[in-house]
Amino acid sequence: MNENKHLDFVTSLVLLIVSVFVLTSARTMYLEAKEPWHLSPALLPSILGTALLCCAATQLYYAVKGEGAGKRIKEFTAFLRSAAKDGDLWRMLGGIGILALYTFVGLLFLPFWAASAGFLLLLTVYLRAASLPKLCLMAAGVVGAVVLLFRVLFRVPLP
Repeated sequence: MNENKHLDFVTSLVLLIVSVFVLTSARTMYLEAKEPWHLSPALLPSILGTALLCCAATQLYYAVKGEGAGKRIKEFTAFLRSAAKDGDLWRMLGGIGILALYTFVGLLFLPFWAASAGFLLLLTVYLRAASLPKLCLMAAGVVGAVVLLFRVLFRVPLP
């Protein structure tokens, strides 16, 4: 049937953790709002967190059905060992690292336009998308267009 049940197993565990986080955050929102639950801003996150919890639990059930969690863990560790030798995985993780750098460092310490231009330039250089002069022009043009469109024309405050 499904030869990737170990991925379903791990995905369901991650989604269970996310759903618990969403539900606890919704509870905090409800307590801070000091309004009835059905009027508080926690209503929609509570509904979505509950739906995600149900879907993740169902996926976990079908992932371990018949063979157990131990087999899925062994399959997943074998998958990780083989994936660690794959160059595409490391390139993807490098891209995720650049995105994390932009999100958690660039936007924190630099103006939006500078962080965004730096992110685009760094990511496209990392991916070897084109020559450096073309990439510099592309990053400046895209960020300039976003700033012009949103900040100037639509008057939307950018981060």
